[in-house]
Amino acid sequence: MSLRDRGCLLVIEEVSKSYESPNGRGELLAVLKRVNLCVRSGQLACLVGPSGCGKSTLLNIVAGFERPTSGCVLVNNREVDGPGSDRGVVFQEDALFPWLTVRENIGYGLVRAGRSREEIREKASRFIRLVGLEGFSEFYPDQLSGGMKQRVALARVLVNEPDALLMDEPFAALDALTRASMQNLLLEVWGTMPQTILFITHDVDEALILSERIYVMTAGPGCILEEVSVELPRPRTMEVMATPDFLAVKRKLVNLLERAGAGGQPLEIIPTCPVDGNQ
Repeated sequence: MSLRDRGCLLVIEEVSKSYESPNGRGELLAVLKRVNLCVRSGQLACLVGPSGCGKSTLLNIVAGFERPTSGCVLVNNREVDGPGSDRGVVFQEDALFPWLTVRENIGYGLVRAGRSREEIREKASRFIRLVGLEGFSEFYPDQLSGGMKQRVALARVLVNEPDALLMDEPFAALDALTRASMQNLLLEVWGTMPQTILFITHDVDEALILSERIYVMTAGPGCILEEVSVELPRPRTMEVMATPDFLAVKRKLVNLLERAGAGGQPLEIIPTCPVDGNQ
């Protein structure tokens, strides 16, 4: 069965990506190699892999910030050919506008879309409540903690109601307690409005706490080594994390990541012009 036949909202099909080598010899450096994965509507999937395997590059391709060298990405059966309102991206850095308040940052996309003042205020207020920022609507980013800034960044994307939410290690820079709080918040929001989410992380525990499905990538050029289904009860509390079932899936993931790191190469060099008269 092809990925397009699996009823997925997000389909990544045979995606490869190469960049021109800076050595001036007409070679390409392969970063991604024939990546295939799909995320069903309302599913939260995580992407894990060794550092430098191309996870962020893949997310940028899905977001439409970059074009694949070959292959394609589809969202709701429409091929991605650039950024679009059907995809929202949350980065590791919050990227808030420092001159706008919390409310203005959250409503920024609605303003750009030409929505009415009443709708912008109503939706901004709803998402301020959803991410637990009541009482902070008129604060500026430099008056907020790191976790609060990420709450604003999440609300700013969700208020536009994208079909797919793309998250590139959004909690990696936070301390352990704030990170756990943000994980819980994401799951609460996802329970309220079940988004289709592709979430990048280096943290195995985070992937297991959050996701229903985990894709493990090999070292560069990155491809999918294995797809792991996470069939653990929710909420995934400390008690659940201490169970044999949780530890068994975690052990499997750690073993896969060890294989992924050992089996890949830092770079694959692809000649694009004849060398010494030979193809």
